[in-house]
Amino acid sequence: RWPTLTSLPHTATHLKLCQYMSSHLATQQTIAADTQLPLSTVRNFCNACEALGLVTIKAVTLDETAAQRQRQLGG
Repeated sequence: RWPTLTSLPHTATHLKLCQYMSSHLATQQTIAADTQLPLSTVRNFCNACEALGLVTIKAVTLDETAAQRQRQLGG
C-alpha cells in the first residue's frame, strides 16, 4: 500500500522507493543497491513506512535473501 502522499511531505526519492517496494520483496541492502540510493535513506524510509503500518519488516537469513534474489533474477 502506498502512503498518502497528498498529506505527507515527499520527494522524488520517496516516490522511487514507493515504486520499487510496491513491486519487489527485498532486503534494505538490495533496495539501496537496485535504486542507487544510500542505505541510510532506504532505512529511514522503511522505518517511517513501518511506523505508519504500510510495510512489515522481518528478519531473514542469508539463505532466504540469496534465494529471493535468484528468483527475482529469473533463476
